[in-house]
Amino acid sequence: MENFVWSPEFSVGVGLLDEQHKRIISMINQLSSVKEVTTDSEMISDLITKMTQYSQKHLKYEEELLLQYRYPLFEEHKQDHRYYLKKIVAFTLAIPNGIPEVPQEVSAFLNQWWQNHILNEDMKYKPFLQQMF
Repeated sequence: MENFVWSPEFSVGVGLLDEQHKRIISMINQLSSVKEVTTDSEMISDLITKMTQYSQKHLKYEEELLLQYRYPLFEEHKQDHRYYLKKIVAFTLAIPNGIPEVPQEVSAFLNQWWQNHILNEDMKYKPFLQQMF
């Protein structure tokens, strides 16, 4: 899988959110770059755990910010986050079962979901938050 490369088109115009997105992209790339990926790999398990924890922290911060400024599409945005979290929990639960496709599926999901989320969903709040800052 190709690396997920940060570019200015991913900027939401809020420095801390952009930095968090960059860190998430870095973690996705780290996961994607692991060769001989298996579900019983401690490194894969650790990477997915760290990615899950950090993304939860990011999504919570983003939601708090949008709620604080009364973003009109907050509920829809929050629902997209809930979908992501449910999917990640499902992957995390599948890892101990040793399903061999899980690491590749997780990597592909993370890459696709984050690109789509930043470029489509997060960009909806960009002009709104730019008025606030």
